[in-house]
Amino acid sequence: MADDKAPGDGATAAEAVAPVKAKAAPSANGKPRPKLVSCRIPIRDGFTQTDTYKGAASRYHGVAISYRPALQQQVADYLDDPRPFLVKAREIVERHVTGWNIPDDTGENVAKIDAATVKEIVYPVISWMVDCITGYAPVVEADDAKN
Repeated sequence: MADDKAPGDGATAAEAVAPVKAKAAPSANGKPRPKLVSCRIPIRDGFTQTDTYKGAASRYHGVAISYRPALQQQVADYLDDPRPFLVKAREIVERHVTGWNIPDDTGENVAKIDAATVKEIVYPVISWMVDCITGYAPVVEADDAKN
């Protein structure tokens, strides 16, 4: 922001993330309380995972992806989306896949992760990618089959 103010509190951005330095008030037994060093709380929003496609689509056999799993609300929104499967699947793949080893048209470089490239991916592979992203990868399926 131009004026370097955090929204709503009048503090600068540096003050908004700076550790809180409070005086240690004595506890009930008279011993000093520990000082509060920081009030920042980490947000657990998923993590990057990798998986490899082992299906029969020959060009894509061995394709490895790195992706950020969708959060529970994102999965619910995806499932509630009335659009056709391929439309919403391409969108979620483009948004959550962070890396892959799919070659570009020359075969020398890795293809960019963009709408045009995702649109060229065959149905079984994009379906597998969606399963990974939404939390039902083949590993999970195998574990569930044991129950």
